Amino acid sequence: MSKKGKTILHIDLDCFFVSVERVLNPALCSKPVIVSGKPEKRGVVSSASYEARACGVKNGMPLAKALKLCPDVIVLPINKTAYAHFSEQVFNLLRRFSPLVEEASIDEAYIDLTGMVERYGSARKAGEIIQREIKTRLALPCSIGIGSNKLIAKIVSKLAKPEGIVEVPFGAEKEFIAELPINILPGVGGKTEERLRLLGAKKVKHIVSLGQDLLITHFGKLGIYIYRSALGKGESKLNIEGEPPKSLSKEITFDQDIFDPEEKEQWIYLLILKPVSYTHLRAHETSLHLVCRLLLE
Repeated sequence: MSKKGKTILHIDLDCFFVSVERVLNPALCSKPVIVSGKPEKRGVVSSASYEARACGVKNGMPLAKALKLCPDVIVLPINKTAYAHFSEQVFNLLRRFSPLVEEASIDEAYIDLTGMVERYGSARKAGEIIQREIKTRLALPCSIGIGSNKLIAKIVSKLAKPEGIVEVPFGAEKEFIAELPINILPGVGGKTEERLRLLGAKKVKHIVSLGQDLLITHFGKLGIYIYRSALGKGESKLNIEGEPPKSLSKEITFDQDIFDPEEKEQWIYLLILKPVSYTHLRAHETSLHLVCRLLLE
């Protein structure tokens, strides 16, 4: 690693499912659109356009509630094959910039440009080129976070939405995230956030003030991860194709509990779906659904 640290970019495809549907049907552009696992009113929102979000709609929300907030919204069913196909195209494009690409999920990737930034002029310019290539070649919008580790890159890609780029200079990680809300940290959501708030933590800096020992007392080993994250410390080594990952994570918080087994299976499927070849997806779709059912048992 250089004295300036690594250069990690987190590419997050904005409203990915909706964006793909708009590529397939340009008439949907600029209109409020929702993709739902079950387009009936008892389903939940899998992806919502920014036009729908402006009405208060968000991912994980019951579809019936979303329809009340945005009566004119267009609701579409999930098209897994199309999403896998476009995801594959994005990852193929990213590998033109660096062989070190981690497929974090169907709509997220990390790319390590350490030692290659000079050819682009700066990390930000590299991000701009990548962002422009994805938009020009595939018509997909994305947001990019740049940092010295995966944690920081992922956090600031959220701040970059929609279609922005945010960079955190090496050495400024702790200071940059100090004033952010605690739920900006990956893995802090739902009950974990509630427990941290009961301990007096509203911002990331408050987690640091609590100290690692107290966090371990309340959260066990998770407390160590939360504390390190609050300091801006994270993994910088990417899990590239062919290497077994130490762990993978993808999460979503629902407004209400989901009880329908079919709906649960659909969400587990989407959360574990990796950006594989869409032809392979067709071949292994039955196996993936079987895994989902086993997880529900």
